[in-house]
Amino acid sequence: MTKKEAIKAAQADVRAGKDRKAVFETYKPMVPRPLHLASAIASVPREEAKSANRVLNLVLVGLLLLAGLLKAVGLFGALASTNVLLAMGLAIVSVAVPFLFAYEVNRFNGQIYGILTILAAASLLNALIRLPEAPVSGLIFAVLLGAILALSIVLRTKVAPAFKAFGVKTDGSGNYLLG
Repeated sequence: MTKKEAIKAAQADVRAGKDRKAVFETYKPMVPRPLHLASAIASVPREEAKSANRVLNLVLVGLLLLAGLLKAVGLFGALASTNVLLAMGLAIVSVAVPFLFAYEVNRFNGQIYGILTILAAASLLNALIRLPEAPVSGLIFAVLLGAILALSIVLRTKVAPAFKAFGVKTDGSGNYLLG
């Protein structure tokens, strides 16, 4: 069994309701870096966390889709007068990235919330820096990014509590906390 197959099998076992620590110990010899296996196991949320946070998760998905569409419209509007093909290409890319994040958020992939938090914070900072250039649209986009940032932080702590900024939390003895 390859590393990738072992990680997928471990996630399937966790989704099936098996004990996370037992799954980790079972697949640990097959994965050269235990952190990768621990991250994969911790990224599978518990069913009660999914059901309790489904509405917030759907709001975050909607905000990501809205942000992607607004960014695409803005890019297309800004570049359409100079080069229509470039404007269409950038608009498609600017829609694709938030849509991919929305897809993973909709699947409750625990790892995506941390990445989304970092990217939303960077995008919010960029929007705030550029606010004087377009005050109305910039403010709308900054509020939208702020909401995405806040929801991604809240959902990361509720859906994937075992994750820290980079990696999985450990207990005092160095064992991974698997969620």
